[in-house]
Amino acid sequence: FSEIYSKAKRYGFLMPKKEQLLAFFNQVAERVFGEKTDPLNMFAVTCPRYNEEDGLSETANAYLTTLPHIAAVLSKYEIPYKGYVLVDDAEGRLADGLYLDRLGLTMEKYKAECMRNVEAISRVVAEDGRMDKVSVHLFQDIFPNFRSVVDSLERRLYQLTLSDTELRLSMAK
Repeated sequence: FSEIYSKAKRYGFLMPKKEQLLAFFNQVAERVFGEKTDPLNMFAVTCPRYNEEDGLSETANAYLTTLPHIAAVLSKYEIPYKGYVLVDDAEGRLADGLYLDRLGLTMEKYKAECMRNVEAISRVVAEDGRMDKVSVHLFQDIFPNFRSVVDSLERRLYQLTLSDTELRLSMAK
């Protein structure tokens, strides 16, 4: 834990805080003390960068700067892990497509841009031997039901706001 903290301070990356920090250290400790032998799964969701062939988004750059250091510590202490960098491709229908319109993208172009980001991030991961257990995917390839679950939640929340004046007012505040 101290090595992860010292790397965070030295290289300037942010560590989780409060409950997230406790959950992370608990999961690491379970593997250090042999309570669990399955790999620690680490997920990093990054925004895609649009209309720029060579650029990576700020979130992708941040993860690609941080992950090698965390991965090196986990490997050094033989803590099994799998890292997943997920390019967020779940925004295509956001605001009934107005988000894509604002970006000047069609649904097909949006999907192509997200896939281009997966390929660009994958190249960076492949070039860094410290990230040999990190893979890159589209978000919806790993969580295919995400969009339908969110849609259901949004519809239910909308129905609740129609029937519950207090809820509607509290949400407005």
